[in-house]
Amino acid sequence: MRDVFKIIKWLLKLFFLILGGLLREIFHLPEKPKPVKFNGVVVKNKNFHVFNKSFAKDLTTAYYKLYAFNYADVPTFVALDEHYAKDCNRAYYCDEYREGQNYYLTKKQRIVTIHDIDFESFETLGDGYAKDKRNTYFKGRYFKPDQASTPVNFNLLNH
Repeated sequence: MRDVFKIIKWLLKLFFLILGGLLREIFHLPEKPKPVKFNGVVVKNKNFHVFNKSFAKDLTTAYYKLYAFNYADVPTFVALDEHYAKDCNRAYYCDEYREGQNYYLTKKQRIVTIHDIDFESFETLGDGYAKDKRNTYFKGRYFKPDQASTPVNFNLLNH
């Protein structure tokens, strides 16, 4: 008897699901907005903006995964890729890592702040590399390319 009720319940759900779709189509009703999710968490803040699976911001705070950093200039904060973001004052390289002894237990987040960037020319090159018109960076750390290259003409091969 219990199985009969489960089948009837399932059929009613299916019926109303189809009926709801038809009525929405006939009367041009808007669909329910899907909830905004960031890293598996439903966000109810209407001012929350998700850039990609790594970065988001609201009116006061920028986020890398579940780590909030409120020292970013939020109005100008933008994500460049899954690891780099920038605001008008600095760039950020963000990454997750695991320690050997607790490899399977915990992930840790690292945010490297890059000061004195040229906001307009700062760009990512992929594979952890970035550059602006003055410097080149690997995983958020400055490095000097060989003498034949300058930050302006520095590019990755095979990209």
